[in-house]
Amino acid sequence: MQSLAPADPYTTEFEAVVESRDDDELVLDETYCYAESGGQPPDRGTLAGERIVDVQERDGEVVHALADAPTAEVGETIAGRIDPAFRTYCMRSHTASHVLYGAGRRLFDDLGYGGFDIDDHKVRVDLATPTTIDDTALVTLERLVNRAVWDSKDVSWETAPREAALARDDVAFNTKTEEGIGGEEVRLVEVDGWDVAACGGTHVRNTREIGPVAVLDRSNPGEGVTRVEFAVGPAAIQRRSVEKTAALDAAAVLETRVTDLPDAVARLRDERDAIAAERTTRRGGRPPRHQRTRRAGDRPRG
Repeated sequence: MQSLAPADPYTTEFEAVVESRDDDELVLDETYCYAESGGQPPDRGTLAGERIVDVQERDGEVVHALADAPTAEVGETIAGRIDPAFRTYCMRSHTASHVLYGAGRRLFDDLGYGGFDIDDHKVRVDLATPTTIDDTALVTLERLVNRAVWDSKDVSWETAPREAALARDDVAFNTKTEEGIGGEEVRLVEVDGWDVAACGGTHVRNTREIGPVAVLDRSNPGEGVTRVEFAVGPAAIQRRSVEKTAALDAAAVLETRVTDLPDAVARLRDERDAIAAERTTRRGGRPPRHQRTRRAGDRPRG
């Protein structure tokens, strides 16, 4: 029995019958709790009033681990309550990762999907590409993602025969986890006119539900792989606020406008270089004292 969460991600309250239990672990006849998979964390919430601490799929069953052993017995009907805020956050974040990958496809050749992860504060996507992803590319990625959000693109999911999905050039597969590739059918998540990927996660029905997205950082965890980290929603708003404040402060110090900061910084750099060159000339072409190499036998003055 698989979780019903991917097919119906907006359901956060349900009732189910206890099929088996082992101390603080329960297996139900059906569940809307998402089991950790493919970089998306498990749902939070309660079962029979006890806090859910983990949800995993084992041997074809969804196992719910609770903070304390519940009083519910096998055959008893219990209530499930999924944390709606965390579920919505994961839906938005996971869909945003698909939108970002779709943006990457428009910018880079031979793009591969190398990994994905959601935590409480940020999302990361690993992009496998021989192309260098510099600051300019990051800004373009963020702009394209937020434009796709603004354009309110429909998001849908369906299953397709495995071989047919693998034969399609437009379908992205997570090559690291091989998520969604096992079995005879593949679940495809499509952002209309933007991206199609094999995925078993929970998603929003329209990109406008994602909200603002802010790229935070990039790194290189391996050769040919660039890790892009981004924030969604309130965290993205906070990041933009911090960056805007820093830009305004810098502009005030340089007595210019934010949009003219690059020119102001360039002028400062030119002035610095000119002063350094003048000092070198006054010393007879010798480099500044801190740049000289001490000769063997020289003793420091004291």
